[in-house]
This record gives sequence, C-alpha cells and structure tokens, in this order.
Amino acid sequence: GAEEPAAVAIGMAVACAARVAEQVPRVGELAAGAIALQVARERFLTGRELTVQVRRRAEPLLGSRAMTADDLAGFAEGLRPAARWALGDLAGPDALARAETAWWRRVEREAASMVAGAGFGQETTGGCVAALAADARRVRAAVQFAALGDIRLELFDAAF
Repeated sequence: GAEEPAAVAIGMAVACAARVAEQVPRVGELAAGAIALQVARERFLTGRELTVQVRRRAEPLLGSRAMTADDLAGFAEGLRPAARWALGDLAGPDALARAETAWWRRVEREAASMVAGAGFGQETTGGCVAALAADARRVRAAVQFAALGDIRLELFDAAF
C-alpha cells in the first residue's frame, strides 16, 4: 500500500505482529506492545502518517481511540490494555527508546518462560524465535559498540 521504504517497513512490521498475535495467543501482548511502540515512533517521533492499510491492520490490537489520537499522550491513553503496558509512563516521544528497551526485556523473560515448558508447539516455537531475535539485537548492539572503539560495558549493560 506504499512506495516509500519507511512506509513499507512499518506496514510489514505491523502485519507480522498482527499475524503473530492471531496465531500464538501467548505472545499477543508482546505483539500488541511492539505495534504500539512502532506506531508511536512513526507518528509522534518521525511525524509520518500511517497508510490506510496499516491503520486498518493495527486498529484491532491498538484500539480506535489510539489510532485517531492527535498526540502521544492521547495515543497511550487510547490504547487497549494489551498494548498500553509497552508505553508505560512516557514523558514524551524521546522516551520511546527506554520503552523499547523495557519491551525487549519483557520479550526475553517471556521467551525464556515459553522455551522452558515441556513439549514442542506454537508456544515453544514462538519462544525460540523471540529468544533468537533478542540475541540478534544484542549481537548487533555489541558490534556497534565495538566499532565505536571506546567500549564502556556499563553503557552496554544499561541499554540491554
């Protein structure tokens, strides 16, 4: 539904998260939180509006009040409870990075719990995928920190 790379990326992310939420109920809140963070970043940090298709796909998880909000506070207040937790007590768009870090920490906890269970099904598979994604994020960040040269582990630990 869009030609700009940023619009295509948010569209793919929202579609993926919505599909995961539908297929694996245990990660529904994680997926809703991910969509909330991405939509908040897109609309209130970068100032880009969402395509009609993305809005339509995100609305069932986020809620219509959130999707029609004019500011971040109204967006957070209008979110469905399953997504609201991810934004926490944001003071403004610049706090989205801290909210995203908190989201990743919850992903790691949930993934560990899902993988620890007996058997192998959608939940275990979802936990493995989430754990791998969190690990990939840490590796990417470690490579970026290493490229900077002056590595201060306390900065890396604080971010992750």
